[in-house]
Amino acid sequence: MLYEKIKEWIAVHWKECVCLICSCILAFIFYGIYAYPHYATDTYKIVNTIKFSPEMIWNDYTVPYIKVGRYTLGLMMYVLSFFGVNPLVNNIFSNSVSILFFGISLFLVVWKINERYSKSKVQIIEIFIYTVPIFLNPLYTDWFQFPECVFYYSLGLMLMTREVLKICFEKMDIKSGIKSFLSLFIIFGIYQMLINIFAILVVVFLLINWNENEN
Repeated sequence: MLYEKIKEWIAVHWKECVCLICSCILAFIFYGIYAYPHYATDTYKIVNTIKFSPEMIWNDYTVPYIKVGRYTLGLMMYVLSFFGVNPLVNNIFSNSVSILFFGISLFLVVWKINERYSKSKVQIIEIFIYTVPIFLNPLYTDWFQFPECVFYYSLGLMLMTREVLKICFEKMDIKSGIKSFLSLFIIFGIYQMLINIFAILVVVFLLINWNENEN
């Protein structure tokens, strides 16, 4: 029975579930207001004046993004435009999913650190509190000023976080190293700022690992 299997899985992984739920709730507390149309963006003004088409996306978004190094972002927008996905339309659902990506990114880091180093419930809470500012801070609100991009930015953040955790905490051979390099090359093509966040996370994990080894 599927229900029984889900129930058993939750019984075993209830701590992870609680941590994930708390992370997502906190993400909505920080960014929830941006799920709805808001001021400080011209996107909502031009959406009704420009005729949506794959050609328009290619000329006005894909080509300019490729020129500035956001090749993955531009190509994703172009491909999805053939399926009728208009990035200019404010979509409460996609904005909410973007916020969930922030919460999932927070959860991934908190739980991996807890899995490796935590020895008590107090330490889990401490890790959670210390990790929150990495993903939930006012600097990211700038992403939400561009509703046509924030879904892709936050998706890139989540995927990049997963790759960082693989690189820092899992055994890497040549094959897995090449896979991670190619994955990061694609991810960084969404938004170059992800490179800075990548560097911050690597330094944080190295310091945690160094401190643990010292103790």
